[in-house]
Amino acid sequence: MHKSYIIAVALFSVFNVWGQEKKKEFHENPYERARFETEITQDPATGVVPLERLVSARKNLQEKIQKGRLSSSMNWYEMGPSDAGGRTRALALDPNDANHKRVWAGGVAGGLWYNNDFTDANQQWVKIDDFWANLAVSCIAFDPNSPQKMYVGTGEGWQNIDAVRGAGIWYSANNGTTWQQLPSTASNSDFYFVQDIAVNTNGKVFAATQNGVYRSTDNGTTWQQVLLPTIGSTFAADLEIASDQTIFATFGKITSSGSGIYKSTDEGSTWTNITPDNTGARTELALAPSTSGSSQVIYAVSTYGDSPPNTGKIKWFKKSSDAGSTWTDIAAPNFTSNQGWYNLILSVHPTDPNVVIAGGTNLAKTTDGGANWVMLYYGLPYPDQHAIVFNPYNPDQVLIGNDGGVFVSNNYGNAATTEPTFQRRTKGYNVAQFYSVAVKNIAGSGYAIGGTQDNGSQRINPPIFTQGTGTDVAIFSGDGYICFIDRDNPNVQIISGIKNVYELHNQNGDFTESIVIDGDKGKFLNPAAYNDKINVFYSYSDTTSTTTRLSRVTDVGGGTVLGSMTVNVKMDITFMKAGKTDHTLFIGCKGGKIYKITNAGIAGQNFTQIDNACLPAGNTTISCIDIGATDDNLLVTFSNYGISSVWLTNDGGTTWVNKDQTGSGLEDMPVRAAVFYPLDRKQVFLATELGVWQTPDISSTNPNWQPTNTGLANVRCDGLVYRSTDRVLAVGTHGRGIYMSTLPLPPNCNSQLVLEKENRLPNATIESWDWIQANANNAINANQKVTYSAGKYILLEPNFEAKQGSTFQAQIAGCSEN
Repeated sequence: MHKSYIIAVALFSVFNVWGQEKKKEFHENPYERARFETEITQDPATGVVPLERLVSARKNLQEKIQKGRLSSSMNWYEMGPSDAGGRTRALALDPNDANHKRVWAGGVAGGLWYNNDFTDANQQWVKIDDFWANLAVSCIAFDPNSPQKMYVGTGEGWQNIDAVRGAGIWYSANNGTTWQQLPSTASNSDFYFVQDIAVNTNGKVFAATQNGVYRSTDNGTTWQQVLLPTIGSTFAADLEIASDQTIFATFGKITSSGSGIYKSTDEGSTWTNITPDNTGARTELALAPSTSGSSQVIYAVSTYGDSPPNTGKIKWFKKSSDAGSTWTDIAAPNFTSNQGWYNLILSVHPTDPNVVIAGGTNLAKTTDGGANWVMLYYGLPYPDQHAIVFNPYNPDQVLIGNDGGVFVSNNYGNAATTEPTFQRRTKGYNVAQFYSVAVKNIAGSGYAIGGTQDNGSQRINPPIFTQGTGTDVAIFSGDGYICFIDRDNPNVQIISGIKNVYELHNQNGDFTESIVIDGDKGKFLNPAAYNDKINVFYSYSDTTSTTTRLSRVTDVGGGTVLGSMTVNVKMDITFMKAGKTDHTLFIGCKGGKIYKITNAGIAGQNFTQIDNACLPAGNTTISCIDIGATDDNLLVTFSNYGISSVWLTNDGGTTWVNKDQTGSGLEDMPVRAAVFYPLDRKQVFLATELGVWQTPDISSTNPNWQPTNTGLANVRCDGLVYRSTDRVLAVGTHGRGIYMSTLPLPPNCNSQLVLEKENRLPNATIESWDWIQANANNAINANQKVTYSAGKYILLEPNFEAKQGSTFQAQIAGCSEN
């Protein structure tokens, strides 16, 4: 809309500064996270997560990308983190590199990357392609006889439901210069999860899948199933090829009915069952490269399946010195905790069969063949180990892939080393899995925070639209989740751990104080809301059979008073949103229920159910509520497959309109966040399982949703936030970090009203038709009057200082948030 605005404001400056820092550690729980993801994404009609539909959705998205059917008005820019890393299961040294320094790695949702010199901490990682049909890299293998040939498997099949399902195997014949998705595996359900790939010296390729072991004799053009056990698990977990080309395969995962180990001496044509104990579940194997034939040394470890309280603990740990003919028990240190179903890896020293490194939640090493072990403390180098690679040209040197990315030790392979050192190797390796994002409400700022999977809450601060030049800081460890930055005061930042645990941080991301510490209550990833107009924070605490209790923190950033409020109805809360009206709170619950609470936590509290039984019921999850111009204008999304995921009301919930009906353009996939564009609330943006989608007109009968992935990866998106000062939209992706984009001015709108009370003005009267940037070196003194007149917008710098009695006027012709 075109209007002219006159604003007169009396300004006072009050700032609080905190310098205290605090570090906390909350261990993540993949089993809890898996259950959480299952609950919020399952198709309510079947009770299962239909991941096969995502493959179809990805295919449709790829076709739109190839045909150029993307929103042309947006370009996304990768912001970081530039040095945080993320969960890495695939790790391989490049045999083509004469300097033995090139390494390949894969993020479980972030695609394939390489680093030309892992010995150099400043060497940047290079991504291959953000628009592969699938970025869930799980394993990497080279052809030993023709090392220019590479194979990359996809799909994290260990039953952690936040994992991305794969889409087969990618192949390169020229050392990764160009790639093709092998058609024989792309739509083949047997290759949805490829746990491992191994290639023998004759170029035969073996793949460990959820349906046994497959072999290809023609570089992956065709495949033959060569091993499918008739008893026990059919989920192939690990493949190893000995120097004499004997191939070994293991079977089992958390839900398996029996572990298994098999070997073949004729390139997979026939197999011998050499399982020492079929009572385990996931089973991992490691061969000593310096042994072979009938003297082959093998180490094998298996975990309990889904058997509380032993789930994921070590069931048995055995060793064979005769290629699996006989086995003996060896010591089993508790390096897996309860997560061996998820984190389990073994590797043997290239020249010393008695030196073995085992990885689970922790790392452990033996130098005497398994009789004694030295276990490293939790977090060294980082929790949750998935890959261990000895450098055969320098066996003292070991590369580690874990939930923090890639690490290198120059002495862990040395038998005499009991206190190894590790260095992070994640420069530019942006595969962090974000659940949320928040930004400072300052134009031109690249500052953002967000909660991540097992990498805590991260802070980035690069120049706007620039990746890799900022300083990344982990400001909370373990799993992070929801976060907020006060729009009026960037010195107030709220971050979360798992359960009902929240901290206050200052404008630099430094710890100030804990505002809620209740790790025994709340959900694993806990709903919360913040009203930055009145500085009140709400989070879910617990329920009884008839009531729901919320934590309620007032005067956040001031006195910070922790209290609580109770609602006399049992709620299964999945999302919370502070209303436009003070002390109004919206609560989304399981089964499509929405409650509006007025006077929340104060006298006269009242709650009303406003969904009017119109929204998808049953085992459904409300993932987001966004508010338009008033509290009557609500946009609601769901994260389930199999239902209509986007709903709109303009009358406070009396009527609801389905905006995800057949033919609307949106794929059948979880929608995790949504925002109205405040300058034109007909425009809506969605964070989905496949990037960010947009409609130009949510009010139309058919919204005609389109992806906006130009510059953005083919990746799940969880958090979405809009900044009014410069029309920036930020998204937290679950696999490729944080991205930002500038939204264009709406049609018939050539300017924007931006006026932030916390900024600084000079003592002057200035006129400009374009825009005015204030002088940050001056303050408004008492009894002074400052007038600005601009056509587009006035940018008021941070750290505003105003003396009592000072005023300013701003006259701006343009659009405001309607």
